[in-house]
Amino acid sequence: MKGSNLKFFFLGVALVATGLWAMAVTIPNTFSAGEVLSAAKINANFAALKTAVDALEATVTGKQNRVTGNCAAGDTIRSINADGSVTCGTSTRASAWISSTGNVITSSPGVTWVITKVGTGLYCIQTSPNVLSNYRPIVATINAPDNSPGQINVNTGWGSACNPYGGYSVSTTNAAGAAADRAFSIVVP
Repeated sequence: MKGSNLKFFFLGVALVATGLWAMAVTIPNTFSAGEVLSAAKINANFAALKTAVDALEATVTGKQNRVTGNCAAGDTIRSINADGSVTCGTSTRASAWISSTGNVITSSPGVTWVITKVGTGLYCIQTSPNVLSNYRPIVATINAPDNSPGQINVNTGWGSACNPYGGYSVSTTNAAGAAADRAFSIVVP
C-alpha cells in the first residue's frame, strides 16, 4: 500500500472503532483468504473510504485547517484563520530597562523610550513610535540588585503628574510603601 492510501485506511479504521462513523459507507470489494488481490479493487475500497472521510470532514464545524500562510520578515502573526491563512502585522511589543535616575539602560530595537523623572519614584513614559495607548496593559518589575523589597505601579490612564509628558507613569516605592527611586523593567506586550 502507498503511504497516502495507508493513511486513509487507518483513518477509516479509527472512525469505525471509535463509533464516529455517522454515515453508511459501501465498500465495493470484499476479499477472502487466499484470493489474489488486485490494485484496482483495493484502490476502489480506499476511494470509497476517502469519499466518506471527506464528507465527514465537511460536516465538522470549528475545524482548524493546517496553517499555510506566512508573514514577511519583521512582521508577526496577529491571527490564524480557520482556513489556515494568517493575518500579519508589525509588532508593537516593546521593552526597556530603566535606571533609578530615569536613564534608559537598554531597550528593544525599533522603539525609543523617553523617561522623564518628575519626582521621587515617579517616572513619566513616552515612546517613539508610540506603542502606548490609554489603558493598554503594561508590565513593570522592580530591578533590585540588592534584593530590597518594594512596590511598582503603572498608570496607563490620565490623572497623574505625567499628563504633560504623555500621561503614562510608573511609580516605585520602598518596602515601607514610601516613594523611592528604583530601577525597573517595563514591557508593553
